[in-house]
Amino acid sequence: MPLFLSDEEFGQCDAATVAAKADAYIRGLLQELDTLGSRVDTAIINAQQNCSLLKLYLFLLQKNDSNIIALKSRVSELESRLEQRNLKIADLQQEHQVQLQVKIADLQQEHQVQLQVLKDQLQDLEKKLKEKEGSESEGSKEESELEGSEPKVEEEPATIPARPRGRPPIRRGLGPGRPRKWPQTSNDV
Repeated sequence: MPLFLSDEEFGQCDAATVAAKADAYIRGLLQELDTLGSRVDTAIINAQQNCSLLKLYLFLLQKNDSNIIALKSRVSELESRLEQRNLKIADLQQEHQVQLQVKIADLQQEHQVQLQVLKDQLQDLEKKLKEKEGSESEGSKEESELEGSEPKVEEEPATIPARPRGRPPIRRGLGPGRPRKWPQTSNDV
């Protein structure tokens, strides 16, 4: 038995010594077995803990992945909504620009019409003034021929009195029912 005794020791020892040495050897082996068993148990417990940690990490990673995927889909949804709103804003701005251009064109046309009406009124007034001057000059020529030798000096042409701006001055003696008259010049007929 070369495991715990050599052949020489075996031949010199009696049975009680061989049994004692065999027991000591077996106890040593059992202690080593217990030590290895506790190491294995510790390794198994560590492996199980590591496995549970890895499972937790995997679960968190999968959850984060699903969160990331959800966030990416939310971002794409928000980007599409933003693009739609930008398109609506661009359409509204374009529509507003067209409406503004139409209003500007209408105002310019209205201004041109008002300007033309004012020009026509001015021409009518000038025409009436010339007619009035012509009739006054004919009347003064006839008067000068009738009076004889002294020709009258022509008076300056009558001017249209300027319309006062704002409220007309308050005149004493005029009641609320009486019409207000514009001041007349000596040349007005």
